Amino acid sequence: MKPSEVANHIQNSYKARTPLFIWGPPGVGKSDVMRQVAKTMKVNLIDQRLSQMDPTDLKGIPYVDDAGYSRYAVPGFLPQVERDGEYGFLFLDELNTAPQSMQAAGYQLILDRRLGDYVLPDGWVCFAAGNRAEDRAISVRMSTALGTRFGHIDFEVDREEWKTWAHSHGIDSTIISFMNFRTNLLHKMDVNARTSPTPRTWEMLNRHLPYVTPQTEYDTYASFIGEGAAGEFSAYKKMARELPEFDVIMAEPGKIPVPDTSKTSIMYAVAGMLSSRATLDNFKDVMKYITRLPVEYQTVFMTDAIAVVGDELEDHKAFKNWALENHNVIL
Repeated sequence: MKPSEVANHIQNSYKARTPLFIWGPPGVGKSDVMRQVAKTMKVNLIDQRLSQMDPTDLKGIPYVDDAGYSRYAVPGFLPQVERDGEYGFLFLDELNTAPQSMQAAGYQLILDRRLGDYVLPDGWVCFAAGNRAEDRAISVRMSTALGTRFGHIDFEVDREEWKTWAHSHGIDSTIISFMNFRTNLLHKMDVNARTSPTPRTWEMLNRHLPYVTPQTEYDTYASFIGEGAAGEFSAYKKMARELPEFDVIMAEPGKIPVPDTSKTSIMYAVAGMLSSRATLDNFKDVMKYITRLPVEYQTVFMTDAIAVVGDELEDHKAFKNWALENHNVIL
């Protein structure tokens, strides 16, 4: 499932009060989707790693009550209505990295919604996430007893949805346009490498871009996305720096020469640069330039520009004229 479908499934599982396990490779945003859905639904989220606990930690420390009976103190991370609110997600991230003894300790909590004397509040639901065995991440085989306590879905990276997210989260326009050019490098795990290009590592690299110098460029890129992707992105970044600046293009959008249209990488870079700076106010002038490119790159520009500006762009006269002239194009 792509992220939007995962988010919808999380909401449905919450409404149905059924535990859900989200499977997916490292760095694709499983935890982020959980947090975003909780925010959207205006419920609280408690994120707990059972791999960092012992079975006795989950059951609680024993004590003797006033009547002389032994009891177990409720672990502090478990939801309490007075402290955590009536509604929320109890998110057991990386659950399948916990030893089976720890997984077994969670059986009652996950399915029966209780743990000894503790009862999970009615407005709270258990969710979990973990990596797959083929990802070579740390994982412990999940018993059938635990597996059948969850519904299971697979998280898949979707480039178009990632681009929409990237535009709204300040990701550099050259990273976004690079994904149009090298579509497989948004997520390409190499289990034998120290790191690989993933949505997580691209976001980390993005934070470093302001501090990169020509001398440190390649090494910085490689430290996050691996050597192969770093080589390609470094070459793409250098090429993008040679493009006309946005303000120069806007000064005379109908006259500034367009780059060599036979070079795919340059065309994607131009479309990405212009879409990242598009607004309702400058869109008419941007279109004077972009319509001089081949229609396939105009389409890329339009898709990304909608993500940047919003759906109201479709009401712009210049957009309507373009859509009429290119009615066979699907955005």
